[in-house]
Amino acid sequence: MSQEPTKAPHRYQRWDEYTIAEVGRRFTSGTREDRLELLSECYAEGRSLPYEIASQVLDDPDPTIRLWMAKHARNLDLRERIWTPRPEHKPSAPTAVNPFTGQPFTGSESDNEDAEEANEKRKPEDEYKHPDRNLWGRLEQDADPLVRAALYENPEAHRYAALNDLPQIKRLAYMRNPEHARCGAIASDQILAVFDPSDKTLEITESQREELALAYLANPAVIAFSQDHSCHENDECGPNKCPTNRRRLWSLLAAFPSAAVGERGFRFLGSEDKLKAEVYRHTEDRWLRMELLLGARETDVELLKLGAADKEECCREVAGNKFVDPNDARAKELGILPDTPWGKYVWTGLTSAVPPAIGWLAFGLVHTPFERLILALLGLLYLGMIAVNIGREVEWEKMWITFDAEFRKLRRLAGEQLSEDEQGNQRWEYAALGIKLKQQGVARWIRATGQSLGWVYVIYQLYMALVEGKLLP
Repeated sequence: MSQEPTKAPHRYQRWDEYTIAEVGRRFTSGTREDRLELLSECYAEGRSLPYEIASQVLDDPDPTIRLWMAKHARNLDLRERIWTPRPEHKPSAPTAVNPFTGQPFTGSESDNEDAEEANEKRKPEDEYKHPDRNLWGRLEQDADPLVRAALYENPEAHRYAALNDLPQIKRLAYMRNPEHARCGAIASDQILAVFDPSDKTLEITESQREELALAYLANPAVIAFSQDHSCHENDECGPNKCPTNRRRLWSLLAAFPSAAVGERGFRFLGSEDKLKAEVYRHTEDRWLRMELLLGARETDVELLKLGAADKEECCREVAGNKFVDPNDARAKELGILPDTPWGKYVWTGLTSAVPPAIGWLAFGLVHTPFERLILALLGLLYLGMIAVNIGREVEWEKMWITFDAEFRKLRRLAGEQLSEDEQGNQRWEYAALGIKLKQQGVARWIRATGQSLGWVYVIYQLYMALVEGKLLP
């Protein structure tokens, strides 16, 4: 079995006098783009900067560099706590015998716990080796207000004041903090207060409330975490509080005065299928229901089943492209979407038969050869336009399929790695597209059949008009 060689440590995994001088020189001589790339390289894979480099970066006159640090820096409190020496600990007499070795234990469990507590004891927080090296404070006092606000977007900065104590720019930064992507924070009381227009504790205007809500729903970490429907019991969120808060958040989204907030939340925020189906049933706005269906996954069977039976055509169309009937054995076995009901094909046939029927009635109302000739020529013009339109549809589909095949080949050559969920979603998208193309092909065949019959009839009428008008022998 072949194995990849062990990866060597990064050059800046450990800092020493040489690497500190090297990075300092690279930082001083590089352009803005070079310095930002260097910072990303140094912070990659959990690494952090030493005081000498971090201090140099925060002294950079370019506010873009300091803004990057405010958003992405880690471990800027470099004061280095002074730890007390470990106290001597004398274990008590053996109190039990190890059943596996037959030897007595060297100490009791309580003795070991006491030793751990003693080893963790430290001097007061104001005693450090370098008390002036808390660089978070330098960023907090930066001359650029955007840099100071960006600290609230950094999950490592630990600045989580109450929203009503912050200016709006810092609130907006805080809404984008990835720390919200936690079980207890994704629908915390403070977040619920933002989405609740009746809550006056924040003392903000309606436009500010809308800005904060949209900023929260634009947080990629929040959107990604909302797709995880599990809830783990911890200090912030118990097993009952989290579902309650999430249900409360969805109800606030449905009633939010701004349509943009509701549509964005319904489209991108994730939740379990049962909750989204419950929200769908109680949502009267058809556009919100459609946004909820657009954000649904193929595993949201209950939600998509409601959408497939919706009275609004826009909702039925969206759900129909995703819905897989769990009772359809063929769909389970082959992993494809169910085919279109024959009723739609019958409707296509009836609508395709309307123009020939109108032409047949029109020919029955005329009497002179000249009138019959004019109607025949108009019929030929109409049928020619329809034939050109069908041919154009076929060419566009061929072109699209060709481009799509080349694009997928390019992605394979580039070695794009997809997760299992992404591969599954891609499979369903291709399956839905294949079914759609098949349905369009059948409908086009029905239309072409009707048009062919129309051609035969109109050409016959043209011939009769020319014969009756003695233009043909």
